Order: sequence, then structure tokens, then C-alpha cells
Amino acid sequence: MARFSLLLLVSIGGCVGPVSERGTDADEPVANVDVTGRWNVSIAVDAGTITGLAVLEQSGDRVAGSMGPNEDNLHPLEGVVNGARITLTMRPGPGVTTAFDRSVLTVDGETLQGTTEGGRADQGAITLVRFPD
Repeated sequence: MARFSLLLLVSIGGCVGPVSERGTDADEPVANVDVTGRWNVSIAVDAGTITGLAVLEQSGDRVAGSMGPNEDNLHPLEGVVNGARITLTMRPGPGVTTAFDRSVLTVDGETLQGTTEGGRADQGAITLVRFPD
């Protein structure tokens, strides 16, 4: 009987599907996210609002690109997509301070919203809105 129960459990387990097809919650499917493109950036902090531009390129669950106050002053970044959540990390050159060090964003259609930490903005609310095609 124990042998049959184990066989049944293994058979049922194979029907569930790979874990990679699900998000962080067992019932939440992974979002079909593509953040490739140009984005208007707005970071709300106690001292006011910081605005800028982001250029992102996504390949699988990896994001690379740049962000800064304008087209002539962009700093490299990298990120990871996990479901509808994206974590971005700035990679400025030596002696350069960026608006934030790390940001966690949630995808909502053509908008990314989240929080920042570190950098000049430290704890702020960040919003990226995709440029229209």
C-alpha cells in the first residue's frame, strides 16, 4: 500500500507543472513583462521631484540600460524581472552619485511604480512611464 501511495504521489506531482511557470504566490502566474524601451522617470522625495529618462532593454529575466536626468547624462543600470516585480540597481562610474542605488518596481501596464533606496533620493517613490511609440 505504501508503494502505491508513493507512486500515486509522484504521478500527481508531475501534473502540477514546473515551478518556473508561477510567480511568488503559488496561485499567481508569472506576468508577461517586457520593459524594453524609453521611459520618463519621476522620483518624489521630501525635497521635491527629480525627473529624468530611462532607456531599458530586457532579455529574458535580465534588464540592462541606463538612467539619468537627461539624454546627455545617463548612468548604467542592471536589473532582474521576477513576475511583475523588477529590481533595478544603478552602476555609476567612480565618484558619481546617482538619484538612487536600488529600486524595486511593480509593472502596471505602461507604468512602473515603486520605491528607491540609497543615492541622492534615498527613500523616494519612483514612477516610470513608457514613452509612446
